[in-house]
Amino acid sequence: HIFFLVFPVVFYILFRGCTTYFSNCDQIKPIIVLVFLTGLVAGLLGAVIAPFLFIRKHARRSIALREGHLVEFVKEHGGRKPQLYMLDTAKPLAFSTSHFTHKIFVSVGLADILSKKEKEAVVLHELAHLQNKSSLLKNSTFLLGLVSPLSNFSSIHNVTQEEEKADRFAAARQGTWRHVRSAKQKINEFYTSP
Repeated sequence: HIFFLVFPVVFYILFRGCTTYFSNCDQIKPIIVLVFLTGLVAGLLGAVIAPFLFIRKHARRSIALREGHLVEFVKEHGGRKPQLYMLDTAKPLAFSTSHFTHKIFVSVGLADILSKKEKEAVVLHELAHLQNKSSLLKNSTFLLGLVSPLSNFSSIHNVTQEEEKADRFAAARQGTWRHVRSAKQKINEFYTSP
């Protein structure tokens, strides 16, 4: 996504005329240079810089949990042993990142409004995202939406499918949809109530 947005905007502005930068200006040489430079910049932005800044922003507002029920639950179900973080915000949030190390962030607000089984459902949902590497898709979609809000329409379907897949994983592990649905309902009520 970033590549196709960066290519025409940034580098055509920088390379106003190929004769300025290239002797014997032909069509292929500037295009090859533009594609290479755009790929390099887009790769750094999308795969390294943006995820690093996102994780760093939330890591400052959170603490790593070392003990407790959810930590034990993550160790029991989390394959690659992701680290669990408690995010200091009253908003009910949960998300996972898999760019550098596997991390699951759960907010204080989420922990306050959900029951034990509902919190487990949320953690299982995030573990599914880590296993499917869907945080990369969601991050890419988020970055694309920042640059071009109209482009979100093309990616909504993929993100929705990933969310449904994570919900199915959590429900299958718990043997019921009850906790997944009630957790979603409580979170939706928080955001929709005045």
